[in-house]
Amino acid sequence: MLGLRKHKGVYSGAGIFLLILFMSFLFFLPFTKALIPLTLNGNAPGTANMWTANSIDSGVSKITPAGVITNYTISGANTPYGIASDGTNMWIVNDIGHSVTKITPAGITTTYTGTGVGPSAIAFDGTNMWTANANSNSVTKISSGGVMTNYTGTGATPVAIAFDGTNMWTANQGDNSVTKIAPDGTMTTYTETGFQPVAIAFDGTNMWTANKLGNSVTKITPAGTMTNYTGTGNQPYAIAFDGTNMWTANYMGNSVTKITPAGTMITYTGTGFYPDAIAFDGTNMWTANYDGGINSSGSVTKIAPSGTMTNYTGTGRYPQAIAFDGYTYCFCSGLNQNWDVAMPANCILKVDCNMGTGNLSYTGPFMTNYFGTGDSPQAIASDGTNIWVTNLASNSVTKITPTGTMTTYSGTGATPYSIAFDGTNMWTANANSNSVTKITPTGTMTNYSSLTTTPRGIAFDGTNMWIATSALVSHQSAVVKVAPDGTSTSYAMSSGLGGLAIAFDGTNMWITNSLSDSVTKVSSSGGILLYATGTGDTPYSIAFDGTNMWTANYGSNSVTKITPSGTMTNYTGTGVNPIAIAFDGTNMWTVNKGDNSITKVAPDGTMTNYSDVGGGRYFSIAINGTNIWVAHLNDNGVTKISTDISGNFTVNATLQASDLGSLYANQTIYIGSQANVIVL
Repeated sequence: MLGLRKHKGVYSGAGIFLLILFMSFLFFLPFTKALIPLTLNGNAPGTANMWTANSIDSGVSKITPAGVITNYTISGANTPYGIASDGTNMWIVNDIGHSVTKITPAGITTTYTGTGVGPSAIAFDGTNMWTANANSNSVTKISSGGVMTNYTGTGATPVAIAFDGTNMWTANQGDNSVTKIAPDGTMTTYTETGFQPVAIAFDGTNMWTANKLGNSVTKITPAGTMTNYTGTGNQPYAIAFDGTNMWTANYMGNSVTKITPAGTMITYTGTGFYPDAIAFDGTNMWTANYDGGINSSGSVTKIAPSGTMTNYTGTGRYPQAIAFDGYTYCFCSGLNQNWDVAMPANCILKVDCNMGTGNLSYTGPFMTNYFGTGDSPQAIASDGTNIWVTNLASNSVTKITPTGTMTTYSGTGATPYSIAFDGTNMWTANANSNSVTKITPTGTMTNYSSLTTTPRGIAFDGTNMWIATSALVSHQSAVVKVAPDGTSTSYAMSSGLGGLAIAFDGTNMWITNSLSDSVTKVSSSGGILLYATGTGDTPYSIAFDGTNMWTANYGSNSVTKITPSGTMTNYTGTGVNPIAIAFDGTNMWTVNKGDNSITKVAPDGTMTNYSDVGGGRYFSIAINGTNIWVAHLNDNGVTKISTDISGNFTVNATLQASDLGSLYANQTIYIGSQANVIVL
C-alpha cells in the first residue's frame, strides 16, 4: 500500500519519506487561520453534518446528510488522525505535529501544540478535549483555550479514547488493555481485552473495544471486568454506539457489524474499501473509508439501521476519522426582512444570537439562551416568579428574574446537588458537606450541617424539607426530614439502593432508588408505605402530575408512570439518558443528557422529542408558567424554552458585520446553538 499510513499507532508502507517531508514543515504554533474556503456551504434547515479527518491531505471534509462533500485544507495541521465535536467546534488531532486544531462553525482554525508524542485519537468530557498519545503512553487534557496538561502511564500504545460521563478510557493496542483515567488524572489499567484493541466506545454503562486482530469486541464494566465476543467482520478498526447496539467498521472486510446488547452479531458488507472509522448521526451509521492508493480520493458510507448502504466518494485522501457535528439548524432567514418559517419536525426555533430585525411568523416552541450562572449549574427550580440555579463547582446559587437579570449568591454548603422551594425560601441539598442551605428571597444563606451522608434530592411537604440520601459505601437509601428551623430527623430505609431524587404527592414522599430500579413511598413519620421495583433502568428523577408519580430512567431512555397503588407502566422513546423530569400542568418533560434534547411526554406516554436546544450535558429541568428552563453543566448556563408561541412577533436584534466578516445582499444565515451564526 502506497503512502503514509499509521495503522492505529504503527507506521507502515512506503510512507517514511513522506513522514520526513511532513516533519520538515512543522511550525511553532498556535496558528489562527480560516479554512479554505472561508464560507461554509451546503447546509439546509434541520440538518447536521459528518466530518472526516484526512491524514494524507492535512485537511478535513464536511459531508452533508445528502452526501455533498466539501474539502478544507487546514493551515498548521500535520497528518490529522482523529476528530471530535465539543458541541460547537470540531477538534482534530495532528499526529506528526503533536498538536490539536479547533475549527469553529464559521470555519476559523486555531492550532495548539504540546500534546504527548503521536496523538492518534480525541474525545470530549463536556469541558475539555483529551487526546490519546500512541507513541508516548500518555493522555493530554486540552482546555477550551488550548491549555494542555499531560498525564503519563497508560497501557502500551493508547490509540483510542472515550468518555463514560466521569472518567476517560483509552484502548491500548500494544498490551491488549484499557486504562481508566479519573478526573484528577489517576490511571487504572485493566488487561486481557481481545487482541490489539484499536477503538473504544461507551454504551451508557460499559466501555467496548474493537479488537483488530481478534475479530472481536470486548465489553468492559465500570469495575474493569471484561467479556469478549468473537465473530465481527475481518479486522474491526472502529466502534460506535447507536443508542441500542454497538457497530464496528471492519477494515479488511469492507463491512460493518451490528452487535446487540446480548452480543449477537450481524455483518453487512458493501462499504467503501477499508472502512477504518465509524460514527452515528442519530439515525444512520457512517464509515470513513481509507480506500488505499496514493491517488485515492477517499469515501464515506452511510449505513441505515437495516444495513442498507450508500457510498459517497470524494473526501480528502485517506480519511482516518469521522465525527458528527451535532448542529441542527432549525430555520433560515434573510436579513432585515419578514420571515415565514416552516419548521422541520422536532426542532425548536432558536434565537440566541444577533440576527437582524424583522417580523417572524411562527408556531411552535421558541428558545432563548441566558448565560452567566455560576460554575457548573446542576439543579434548577422555580419560586413562582424567578428561576434559581445551583452552581455545583462554585458553591453558589443564581437567581434569574423573568427579564433575564441574574444575581449570584455565594456560600451554600459544598456541592449543592439539588434545590427546592418552601413557599418563601429556597433550600439546597449539599452532597459534599452533608448539609442543607436555606436561601431567603434576597440571597441570605443559613447552613445546617452534619445532617446525613451525601444528601442528593430535596423536596417540600408544606411544612418540612425532605432529603433523599445514599450511603457512600452501602448505597442504602435513607431520608432526612428538616424542620423550618433546621432541626433534622433521620429515617433509615430497609430497602432501596442509591437514593437520588425525592418528590411529594400531597401526602407522602416518594424516592427513586437508582441502583435497584425501584421507588419507595414514605409516610410523614418516616415509615415505608410502599417499596416497588420495576421502573426503567436507573431512575434518576421523579415528579408528580397531581395523581401519579413519574420517573425519568437514565439507563433505558424511558419514563415510568406509578399510580398511587404502586402500579407501574413504562414508556420508552425519550431522548438519550433522561436525567431530570418536570410537570407543566398537562405533560411531563424530560431533559436528556445523552443527546442534548428534551422530550414532552403526554399523559398516555406519547412522546415528542426536541433536539439541540442549546448548551450541553443537561442535568435538570424546571417549569415556570409557560416556560421550560434547563440547566446545562458544561457552558455555565441555562436555557429558557417557551412551550407555545404562535403568530407574528418581532425579533429585536441586529446582525453586526463584525460578527461575520463581509456581508452581501440577499445572504442567507442559519442560527445554530450557543450563539453561533453560520453564513451560507
